[in-house]
Amino acid sequence: MVLVAPMARWLSATAKAAADQAPTMSVRHFINGQLCSTVDCHDRGLAYGDGVFTTVAAQNGKPCLWDLHCRRLKRDCRQLGIA
Repeated sequence: MVLVAPMARWLSATAKAAADQAPTMSVRHFINGQLCSTVDCHDRGLAYGDGVFTTVAAQNGKPCLWDLHCRRLKRDCRQLGIA
């Protein structure tokens, strides 16, 4: 598809407007037991998709059933060979 200049400018302006209105979010995660906001581009989990995904409910900012969650997470990591 070929975009003529006015259409390209309109798409660019539309994308910028959408980005300006998008909510911002602080992403934090643990890597090797350390709280991080970035992931190294050479990380095996990033490169190959190794990892465990799990969620935990929170009430009033506190995780619910934290001990059960940690046991489940550790079990799943062991099954994948992730120390």
